[in-house]
Amino acid sequence: MSRNLLLAVRIGTASLATGRTAVWLTRELAGTITLLYVAEELRSVPEVSLATGLDEAAVRTRMLEEAREKAQAMGGEVLEGLPFSVVVAEGEVADEVARVAREIGADLIVAGTQGRGAISSVVLGDTTREILRAAPCPVVVVPASMDEDDPETR
Repeated sequence: MSRNLLLAVRIGTASLATGRTAVWLTRELAGTITLLYVAEELRSVPEVSLATGLDEAAVRTRMLEEAREKAQAMGGEVLEGLPFSVVVAEGEVADEVARVAREIGADLIVAGTQGRGAISSVVLGDTTREILRAAPCPVVVVPASMDEDDPETR
């Protein structure tokens, strides 16, 4: 039986370990991956529109296109050639992760957590905690501090 994995990412190097974990799980579970990027930068559409004099709809469309391109490129880098689909969402991260997980019938969510100092090894970040609370299925949380060059941590 194939499993649907939802990979919730932040664009940038912090998502590399998360992506590699999703690849391993997808191969082990004979699953499929949907990469979700919640484009928090879309919150700035009104300000960008005002500053540039461009229509808000045009600014939003362009920013969504750029977000999709970034997510697609990142997936190509970290998902080691596995096929994947991309969803770009707008809103609160945890709410969108839960919504998309329900929409695609996700069996598992893979999300990363960013280290924010010494206490981060004991306490999860607010967003990660909210994802765990809202998730309609199990969540695998991958720490940003995971050594990506060590095959034992993949």
